[in-house]
Amino acid sequence: MDRLKDLIAKLSRGEGPKDLESYLEDFVPNTLLKSNTLQEAYGVSRKEMSELYKKAYDYYQENRYDQSIVLFRFLVMLNPFVTKYWMGLGSSQQLLKQYEKALHSYAIWALLDGKNPAPHFQASECYAALANRVEGNKALKEALERTTNKPVYKQLREEVERCLQQQS
Repeated sequence: MDRLKDLIAKLSRGEGPKDLESYLEDFVPNTLLKSNTLQEAYGVSRKEMSELYKKAYDYYQENRYDQSIVLFRFLVMLNPFVTKYWMGLGSSQQLLKQYEKALHSYAIWALLDGKNPAPHFQASECYAALANRVEGNKALKEALERTTNKPVYKQLREEVERCLQQQS
């Protein structure tokens, strides 16, 4: 547990191992965990998660997408039920043109937040980049459906409609 807390503190400060993924390979204990998440199993506090998220988001804002991906992956590993972690991971992957990986992140975001049109719209952009018009069109239609009669999504609805018209 202390090892994890030390790692979280270092990551929050922008420090830590050069290759976090390799470092974490043997990090998860092999015992059955009686917790809902690794965050709970390791006793990682909400404050610590917030600090990690802030650092990941800072990297994202600074266009340091490789670093933001590492932290967002760590966050989703600790607690895969938080939509903003998947949104950050997918957005970072998309901006690095890792479209297939971004599609996976957006799919999980959509599963966790089924009424939100945004992950479907983001997925449509990835499909467009992959020249997959059929799947892109499906994603746009899913996004459009989730904006119906929801004023909060008015601007997104207009963008989705514009994209659908361009495809016609």
